[in-house]
Amino acid sequence: MLDVEGNKPAEHSFILKGDKQVGTVTSAAWCPTAKANIAYAQIEMPHGAVGDELVAEIYYQRELHWTRLLAPCKVIDAPIFKSPKRWQTPAPPH
Repeated sequence: MLDVEGNKPAEHSFILKGDKQVGTVTSAAWCPTAKANIAYAQIEMPHGAVGDELVAEIYYQRELHWTRLLAPCKVIDAPIFKSPKRWQTPAPPH
């Protein structure tokens, strides 16, 4: 899983390490509860270890004009959002 900087979803973007393409994003979305841009990607070995710094090459269209964005991203392992109420027993009153 990747934590991508910015708010542009990285869907179907290329993942770069330096000038070399090392993977592609399979799905991506903005997570409103965690306020984070996350993506799942297929990354070639030996790249993709937790903590690796990569770049997502994102293309998006705005007002009929295509824009290329190189967004830094980081490989993460842990969940993005941990609610303190998730494991609370009994559930708190609303």
